[in-house]
Amino acid sequence: MSAQVVIIGAGAAGIAAARRLLAERVNVHVMEAEAIPGGRCITDTTSLGHPFDRGGSWIHSAAINPMAELAREQRAETIEDDPGALRAVVREGKRLNDTEFEAYVCAWRSLADARARTTTASGDPAMDSFVPGEPWGPYIRHVVAMLSGVDPAACSAEDFSRFEHAPGEWLLPQGQGSLLAAAADGLPIAFENPVHRIDFGSDPIRVNTRRGELEAAAVIVTVSTAVLAAGTLTFDPELPACLLEAIDGLPLGLLNKVGIAVRKDSPLAAPGPVLMHHASADEAVMIRPGFAHQPVVCGFVGGGFADALEREGAGAATEACLESLRALYGGTIKRDLGPSLETTWRSHPWSLGAYSAALPGHSGARAVLAAGVDRRLLFAGEATDPTLFSSVGGAWRSGIRAAEQYLEAIGQGSLPA
Repeated sequence: MSAQVVIIGAGAAGIAAARRLLAERVNVHVMEAEAIPGGRCITDTTSLGHPFDRGGSWIHSAAINPMAELAREQRAETIEDDPGALRAVVREGKRLNDTEFEAYVCAWRSLADARARTTTASGDPAMDSFVPGEPWGPYIRHVVAMLSGVDPAACSAEDFSRFEHAPGEWLLPQGQGSLLAAAADGLPIAFENPVHRIDFGSDPIRVNTRRGELEAAAVIVTVSTAVLAAGTLTFDPELPACLLEAIDGLPLGLLNKVGIAVRKDSPLAAPGPVLMHHASADEAVMIRPGFAHQPVVCGFVGGGFADALEREGAGAATEACLESLRALYGGTIKRDLGPSLETTWRSHPWSLGAYSAALPGHSGARAVLAAGVDRRLLFAGEATDPTLFSSVGGAWRSGIRAAEQYLEAIGQGSLPA
């Protein structure tokens, strides 16, 4: 079997690349390891009895996010929802008073100053350098962990500061994953067909899959940097050293979710702002009641704490979330709770994490990976977007960018049409 372009992965980047190329009548085949499209953005419609995004939920910076246009195209319901609208904090069993809460919020907001301060910092320091000191620093570190997926010491401040904030923070009652599922409908996707090897030293490129070999003029790889680093997908010849360094410099962090269905008359069913619970300085659970206007409470854990819970085994993140609910609402709240689920993205074999965070000293890695190899072997995915990384919109935009790199190469005669 042959194609002009083989796309590896049917997540946001792969779907966007396929749609862009098909619009130009390019012969495309998409290879997907799983049985459904979406990658790290999948809406679960059965476990809780209500739609629940296991991966990316928010359309961040909607004014510049291509997922907002996709939502409009599909006439999807959207809800303005600020993920930073903090209302209450419980720290080590005690709810903060008004003065303490204001100090906590000021410490949280001070992270936004990192953008300005990185311009005067030498080199590419870690976000650790910009986390406030005592008494709130140990707790605010968890905010960085939830935003970036990694603890501050492992997060490039320069990269962190490049995320582009624009008006609009949207949630979708039907789930953001539902947008991708609809967008993938009708695309030439071979499901449950992982790619094992890419021989880009040959012409055409040979792509070895579970079901056999394909030939293509170009390949767009959209798998996560963690999967690339793990060697699950091999390349012949070996990727250039600069790309290997970029992949290593963009490890995947971790943000896991706990979703719990609740009674419709429960206080947890009503949409509400952020509640933060710190059982200790080493633990943080962010609680969102009435998540996406569904009778569901969502708990978030990130960074090293999320990794520790996932290593502990099934149910550990759920128990941490339940402890937070008891601390915030009292022990009787358990009567309102129904079925639950928890995500384990670090253990997921085709993701191996949630989203990328550049290591200190590696803030240029995204651009290196996006450049690819000779416009025949191209890379897309959230890790390659310069300013919407770690988001579904960034992944989608990167797929368009990779498709246009290929189209440009055709136009210039670098690749056969």
